[in-house]
Amino acid sequence: MHESFIELKAPLFITGVYRSGTTLISKILDSHADLTIVSDTLHFFRFYLDKYNQDGATYKRIVSDTAHRLYDRYKIHVPENDINEYLGRLSEISFRDIYNTIMIQTFCNGDRNARWGEKSLIQWTNIPLFLHLFPKGQAIHMIRDPRDVLASYREMTNESANKYLDAIFACLHSMDWASKVGSTLNNKQYLILKHEDLVTNPNATIHNICNFLNIQYNENMTDFSSFRDQTGNPWESNSAFGDIPNNITAVSVGRWQQHLKSFEIGLTESIIGNLLETFDYEPSHTKLTRQDLQLMWEHIHSTPLIQQRLRDWLHTGEGVESYPSDPTNPTHWQSD
Repeated sequence: MHESFIELKAPLFITGVYRSGTTLISKILDSHADLTIVSDTLHFFRFYLDKYNQDGATYKRIVSDTAHRLYDRYKIHVPENDINEYLGRLSEISFRDIYNTIMIQTFCNGDRNARWGEKSLIQWTNIPLFLHLFPKGQAIHMIRDPRDVLASYREMTNESANKYLDAIFACLHSMDWASKVGSTLNNKQYLILKHEDLVTNPNATIHNICNFLNIQYNENMTDFSSFRDQTGNPWESNSAFGDIPNNITAVSVGRWQQHLKSFEIGLTESIIGNLLETFDYEPSHTKLTRQDLQLMWEHIHSTPLIQQRLRDWLHTGEGVESYPSDPTNPTHWQSD
């Protein structure tokens, strides 16, 4: 037997830059009875896309890898035998079958009628692949003011030295891809969601998301007390500044104006360029002093990674779809 595309509920893929609001929208959607949204655990594309062939021939290795990693890191039990038994009955096994079966068996109690979603950061260029694997699937691409991303990441990251500045280049890549490639995708399958819209006008924005997903809006979706973490316990806001109460609030919008240094603002706006206005973010037109430039130089000079990012950007005009450190390396998991 082989499961047809028609039998699958439309799965959902959520991605964006770190500190862009992907966790919040994931918790909002996971609170809906018709959805099971998994955040920051499986990372199917991150861990398996380039490591294993997509023909399904090595599915037992992928399942075993998943089982060991999710248990070691999160104490999540992956039912290896059930997954392998189901996949073993298929006449041919595709990457889609492996992905879907791991999600269904591990996170949806084996309910093959469940509609699941995965949130995985720094994966926007794999949205077309996701939609190819799941022709009825949908994707939400989160965008946030890169200056607020930078301010939040500087406070939250465990990266060493001044690698937090790498957030500028990740935002550049994300915004550029959304404007050039994302805009060509089917708008019934691909949605650009701005963090600012979600937190300043949650009711209307969530209604629009429900229409996009073809699900019924319910009041739980704006009720913070209904949000759960991966262990099933109440989820608390993961604000980098610790100033957000357990509700949906716009307090984080424009926070960069109080928290970023002038050189950080100037550097961000210089690199992001016209994409700020493309996404309706007003440039500050910050004028840098000699002291600002000196501080900028000190940050860049002490951080080879940022030096390389700048050189690449000057040569290509492009950002990066990556973290400062490799998130598949267990020694870097704290900074993931």
